Amino acid sequence: RSENPDSAKDPGPPIGNHLRGPDGANLFVFHIPNTMTNEDLFQLFSQYGNVLSATIKTEAKTGRGRGFGFVNYDSPEAASRAIHHLNGASVNGKH
Repeated sequence: RSENPDSAKDPGPPIGNHLRGPDGANLFVFHIPNTMTNEDLFQLFSQYGNVLSATIKTEAKTGRGRGFGFVNYDSPEAASRAIHHLNGASVNGKH
């Protein structure tokens, strides 16, 4: 099932003001569903450790999510747990 591009929305304000963690604790996340918000991203990744920030990048003109973003943890171990559990996982019907 593919997403309807018209269902894309503004993901809301970033969580954590773009704080970065130590080396190995900062993740680039892609294939983020257009319906996901920054809060959704934060909640999903918080299951695996202390998230310092979660940000979905947006299109300048529309404010819609661009399908990728960043999640920053306070430790490389938390980032490793998230990768282990979420790499290749289906989220809102998107892999």
